Amino acid sequence: MIAIIGLLVLCVAAAISDIRKRIIPNLIVVMILLLGVIRILLVRDILFLADAGIRCMVVLLILYLIYMTGSMGAGDVKLYAALPLFYLKERLILIYFLIFIFAAVAVLIHTLSQSPKKSAIKQFFVYLKFLILNKQIVSAGLPQFETDRIPMAPPLAIGVLVSIIADNMGMIDFY
Repeated sequence: MIAIIGLLVLCVAAAISDIRKRIIPNLIVVMILLLGVIRILLVRDILFLADAGIRCMVVLLILYLIYMTGSMGAGDVKLYAALPLFYLKERLILIYFLIFIFAAVAVLIHTLSQSPKKSAIKQFFVYLKFLILNKQIVSAGLPQFETDRIPMAPPLAIGVLVSIIADNMGMIDFY
């Protein structure tokens, strides 16, 4: 359990850095990886470490594709790829689903709180309506629609916290 609390502390540090500086230091990611490897070697065996390492690489490759679209930062990808070192393989999809629900809520709050973006979003949907109806529209009057990236480390930290609470309450065995 000490390693899981360490994971939470490091995720909170990554979230604070991500919010303040919009970057997750590699030192935090390396510390999470080392903590995960040490935890596995103390609790499990080398075969479990190899299996977890393969899952880390699969997650890294999948999230790298998202990074290439510009939707996620490189630090976030590395941070999310370290989770298989801590969670049971049967619970990985659940923890990622939980984290991305928190991220979706954060995106919704961020989008609705940006008043200048409200008119841009409304105009974007009007533009889509014209496209669907096959009507001509002059695009010069429409603002450039850009999506803002939100920090993805805070939803990860919240997801880890919720998984710790759920595990300790005996609701779901995450570790």
